[in-house]
Amino acid sequence: MPTNIKKEKSSKKGSSPYPKKKTEHPEFRKGKSEYILCPACYSVYYNKAWHHALSGDKHFKETKEARFVICPADKMIKEKEYEGQIIMENVPAVIKYDLFHLVENMAARAFHDDPMDRVISIKEKNGRIEILTTENQLAQRIAMKIKESFKNKMGSGWQISHSHREDPLRIIWK
Repeated sequence: MPTNIKKEKSSKKGSSPYPKKKTEHPEFRKGKSEYILCPACYSVYYNKAWHHALSGDKHFKETKEARFVICPADKMIKEKEYEGQIIMENVPAVIKYDLFHLVENMAARAFHDDPMDRVISIKEKNGRIEILTTENQLAQRIAMKIKESFKNKMGSGWQISHSHREDPLRIIWK
């Protein structure tokens, strides 16, 4: 076996124009030992995850440090970033009311289960509905539920696109 083989070093210089991968995102670094409180939504970070309250922490100690930092979900909302996008065109007027309530109920349920799962916005303009979420899995669950609930009233022309260069999941329904 030749021993003089050299590994090529990465030629990347500077930063990439694409969003960072999740593994590079500061949210996924080593867990902290103190409590982190979000002043916007009152979520609490402990045991390597975000929670709704401190009451679930079995090892709660008043001597642990606490600091206030905006949580990743609120930071995404503030910076107008998203991970999931659902675009629906030509939605029949008959189902719009029910569709909006379905999305709002799923958003409430998702937030109840995980404070980082949020629907950022639901916008309707010129017959087009756009739903943005903080998590791409939430967008996929919402799209599947819409498909299941309104399969007889909406067309079947929808596609899910995963990008290799950026994190957001796009679901386009025409």
